[in-house]
Parts: sequence; structure tokens; C-alpha cells
Amino acid sequence: MNSCKETFRIATYNIHGGWGMDKVLDMERIANTLRTMQFDACVLCEVDQNCARSQFRDLAGEVGKLLNMNVIFAPAFRMTRDYDPAMGDEIGLYGIAIISPYKLTLKKAIKLTLPAQLEPRTAAFVEVAAETPFMMVGTHISWEPEMVAERIASLREIAAVAARYSDKPLFLAGDLNDIPGSEVIKTLDENWTVPALPATFPADAPTDAIDYAVAWKAQSMQALAIESPEEKVASDHRPLLVVWGK
Repeated sequence: MNSCKETFRIATYNIHGGWGMDKVLDMERIANTLRTMQFDACVLCEVDQNCARSQFRDLAGEVGKLLNMNVIFAPAFRMTRDYDPAMGDEIGLYGIAIISPYKLTLKKAIKLTLPAQLEPRTAAFVEVAAETPFMMVGTHISWEPEMVAERIASLREIAAVAARYSDKPLFLAGDLNDIPGSEVIKTLDENWTVPALPATFPADAPTDAIDYAVAWKAQSMQALAIESPEEKVASDHRPLLVVWGK
């Protein structure tokens, strides 16, 4: 937990629907990994709620209870039998979540503008009532390499909304599905301070830095520390933590 007004511990973890590299669904393992980072806010990606493939469980809710933290779940779309035949007549949700030891208030959630053939994506804008309140933006950007223009547009769409909340310290985190130096991440750099980040995917032997925790560029924040716990099994990604301050 952040006890200093001058620093913000911002994290992200793509939890792969709770399924580990060993094909075991284990939310306690996910929670134990998150606990080591002592974050102020963390964006979870690939989060199921009431879906057949994750045993109809509320994954973010379970993590919140295990860590005694507050959670906001932001669904990107409804999981139907068309997407997962095992769903039957059930209707589940899939999206992202923000988790924090502090009170959370959802200010806005948007569905990103994407072609119909792409999986729907969302961005959530959440106020975190830390000692110094701040804004946390969570998202999970499309992965398709042929859709560079669409993914760039998603980041600009997010930045346009995020700018409205820049009266408070402002951060964005999530799986952005592209590596430093790409056209997509060059677009991220237009509005956000992007530090050199470690590879987080795949978890057992990371080669790709595709998970990000960045700060609003106009606020002149600096990355004071960067951590990526060496958890090789709990998910197909490793978690990421960036400590921001001035």
C-alpha cells in the first residue's frame, strides 16, 4: 500500500482467465503473486465472470476477497455459446478489472471503436481514493498484427477520454499487445511516459514486453522502480509493477 504521497505503485497482470501454464485454474496462486507487489492499483486482463471455461466463477471477485481489496470489473463483451460452446444457455462476461486496497469509483467505461470482426475491447477510467487520489485507466488492446491502424486509433481514443481526468495523477496499465518501438507503442508515447519495461510474455521464458504501466506525459512523472515477479506458472504472462513519482 502506498504510504507516501509522492509515489504511486501501478501494476498490471494478464491472468489468462485464471489458467496457468500447467493448465490448472488457481486463483489463490494469482492472488499470491499479486500480493508480493504491494500495489496501489492493478489492472487485471483476461478476466472471466460466470463463464463455462472458468467454472462459472467470478475471478476478479475471488481475487478481491483473497487480498481483502476493492475491485471494479469492466466487461468488454458477453460470453455466449457462439464464443464458447460450453456456455449453453448461460451468459457470462469477459473483460478487465481494477483492484486496489483503496476505495474505487468507476468514472467511465468505453467500448473501443473497432471493426465488427474484432473481439470487443473496453477501457475503464477509475478514481483511486489513495492518500493522494489518482486516476487509473485500464485496458487490453487488440492483438491482430494486421490491424495496426485500428490499434493506434484505440490508444488515441483512450487518450482523448483520459485527458479529461488529468487534474489528478493519471496512469494507464494493461496488456497492449505490442512491443516497444512498434508503431502502436510510438502512438502510446504521444501522451504517456513509457519507460523501458521488461519482457512479460510468455511467462516461462519472457521475450516480449507487451504489458505496460505508464504515466500521463504532461505530469512529468518518472519511473522510480520497475519490477516483474518471476512467476512462471500462474498465468501465461508475468505481472508488471512500475513505481511512479517526481
